[in-house]
Amino acid sequence: MAEKLINADAKVIEYIDVYYIETLFWCASSHTIAVGWPLVPGNLQKLYINFHGTAPQN
Repeated sequence: MAEKLINADAKVIEYIDVYYIETLFWCASSHTIAVGWPLVPGNLQKLYINFHGTAPQN
């Protein structure tokens, strides 16, 4: 997803944001967040934060 986002047009960015990023870490445990969040590429973290207002928390 992160690589696709680099050269994506507006419609693809919207799909990645809506169907992937918005549900990333949905109901995740604190352990999953602690281990998983640092592995998420920066451009995908930015989409997540832009939607949710902050990095995932539990």
